[in-house]
Amino acid sequence: MINGAHKTDTIVIFIIALTVYVITCCRTVFVGDAGELTTILTTGGIAHPPGYPLYTILGYLWVKLFFFLRPAYAANLFSAFAAACSAAIMYRLLASLSSRKLSTSMNMSLALVFAFSYPVWMHAVFAEVYTFGAMLYLSALYAIVLYYQHASMKRLYSIAILCGLLLTHHFSGGVVILSAVLAIIIKSKTETIILRKAGVAIALFVMPLFLYGFLLFRFDNSLPINWMADNSLKSLWQSINATIYQQFVYTPTFFDLLLFLKRTIIELFWYSGPGILIIGFLGLIIGFRRNIRLFVLFSIPAFVSGIIVCCYRIPDYEGYIIPLVIALIIGLHQLLKRVQRTILKKYPVIINVVIVILVAVPILTNYSRCDLSSEITGEVYARDILDAVPQNAVLLLRSDNAAHSALYMRYCENYRSDIRLYTTNGTLTRLLNNTGAKSFSEAISKLKQNNVVCWGREFLIHPESEQPAASYVSRGLIDVPGHIVSNPEYNNDFLSETEYDLARYNFDTDDYKLQQVYIEYALNRIDNFITTRDMRLNDALRSFRQLETSIDDVMTKLAIAQFFINRDITNESYYWIEMSEKDDQPSYISREIYVTLGMLNRQLGKLNEASQALERAIKISPDYEVARYNLFLVTSEIAIRRRDYIQAIESFDSLITIEPNNPLLHYNKAVIYEKMPGYGENAISSYQSVLDYPGEKPPAIINKVKNRINALTSGVLSRE
Repeated sequence: MINGAHKTDTIVIFIIALTVYVITCCRTVFVGDAGELTTILTTGGIAHPPGYPLYTILGYLWVKLFFFLRPAYAANLFSAFAAACSAAIMYRLLASLSSRKLSTSMNMSLALVFAFSYPVWMHAVFAEVYTFGAMLYLSALYAIVLYYQHASMKRLYSIAILCGLLLTHHFSGGVVILSAVLAIIIKSKTETIILRKAGVAIALFVMPLFLYGFLLFRFDNSLPINWMADNSLKSLWQSINATIYQQFVYTPTFFDLLLFLKRTIIELFWYSGPGILIIGFLGLIIGFRRNIRLFVLFSIPAFVSGIIVCCYRIPDYEGYIIPLVIALIIGLHQLLKRVQRTILKKYPVIINVVIVILVAVPILTNYSRCDLSSEITGEVYARDILDAVPQNAVLLLRSDNAAHSALYMRYCENYRSDIRLYTTNGTLTRLLNNTGAKSFSEAISKLKQNNVVCWGREFLIHPESEQPAASYVSRGLIDVPGHIVSNPEYNNDFLSETEYDLARYNFDTDDYKLQQVYIEYALNRIDNFITTRDMRLNDALRSFRQLETSIDDVMTKLAIAQFFINRDITNESYYWIEMSEKDDQPSYISREIYVTLGMLNRQLGKLNEASQALERAIKISPDYEVARYNLFLVTSEIAIRRRDYIQAIESFDSLITIEPNNPLLHYNKAVIYEKMPGYGENAISSYQSVLDYPGEKPPAIINKVKNRINALTSGVLSRE
């Protein structure tokens, strides 16, 4: 039982954490998923998988409660509130593990160490799901500890409800269910659980899962953001199990696991100030020696959570290892409790010094990194994009940075309300409904008949991402038919522009999404120089290379290399590929480097070198379709050079198996058939496949195909 003093201390922890979070909270829309989640909490939409029904419902009510604030600020404060609750629950959890009154101040300081660790603090100052998940995770873990200490059906019911609620949120938090099962097994040896009451517990666990029904209930084709294809149970299940994200799951090698461990240790060293959390490992060892069962309950979910991050390649690394941070805080608590009993009890002054250090160091270390109170990048980025679009146009965006912040500004603050804004994921349902189309390409065709359609594109296209159709490749942040749209503020020479941007934005940031936005602005400027054949391009490229030291993400460097590959700037492509190569990197990154190098060598006509690079990628991941697809392209080109047309046709058959709805593959296959005497009917059949493809096709291709079919049918085999 927690006494009144502990309740007061809990409130104090909550107030301290919330105060700091409010001071450092972003006042407007942040980049990345923050724009999407803010739009959803404002409009009641359906978020990306798994849908987050509990977060959506409570967040929607929260934003309505604070109607007098900007929706983005209110949504950011929702994360701050959840993080402050997490810190308070962290204190209660530590208090439940302490038997001495002398430990109270130490417990409070450790709760604040958790509150001001980088993963918690950073996600507390803008709209994200991780602090809400941490609150549910800690609530369930606290209930499990109480049940372990003194089993009762009431506490078992609490565990069941909280674990059920966790599964209605982020799947990574569900790892705590392992601790719940273990605690129940341990206590079942001394406590008898009546079958009827066990059935009640199971029912209480399952009951929160029906919250996913909210997604079906809320489904509406007109929602600004709606990630579900329709309101069927199949679509709901695809959302819950995150089918769309399975492409990012891979099987790590033993070497990958060692690299992940190395990265994690380095990150943990700094999360709460130099070395504070790392000491928690020693505390966990002490805890295992004293009460192995109890400390297994803390460690199992943290360990499994780490395995999940190893297998799931996402930039939101910090949010996924919060369970590990929690376990280390508990280990640190155990260590300090041991020291307090042996040494610090005799010297109370030292206790106060330790407490001050524990609280002050995380704040001093992380304040500048987590203070987003003056951060306006997301809003400025969105305004720049929306301002570039003509009146009453349709805007299509790909990047989550661009799309999400712009969606927020358009549909939550009615900025440029004359524009219809869509993306290729979260707004696809609305797009198809508004156009009456069955596919994305058909919807675009219908839009272009009666509207000015503008394409926004992210320059940092992931090497695995689907490239836009050739006819849609844009120049600049926004592609308006007929001309290039550039930021009107870029009127001075390049160095002045660079100085302006560096003053406007801080490239020295740890945030992955912010880095992407800053780099996109720089690439936008370079792209304009390329398009206009400006003589300052070389100066721009030299200045851009100076940013390399600020980019620590290898995939971003590869994406920049891909940017230059698409624009035939081979020297820069090679430079950024070389910058991506390191002695120690995960296997999937090595695979991407080889794929990018293979694409570059193919573009330069170095087909043998391209083939070797792509084969090395396939050796790492035999089933990797991107590498196999590009290798088949290279193989076909090598075969055509040798006039081995049979081999070329076999390569194109393999390509069509991977991408059956690509009309250009059928077109090129028909061209090869024309080079082979006696294969005219095969050529006609392949050309007809191009016309039969239901999606949009470039008009020039359609005319060529019809002319070739007519020529072949009449027996005139003219060669191109």
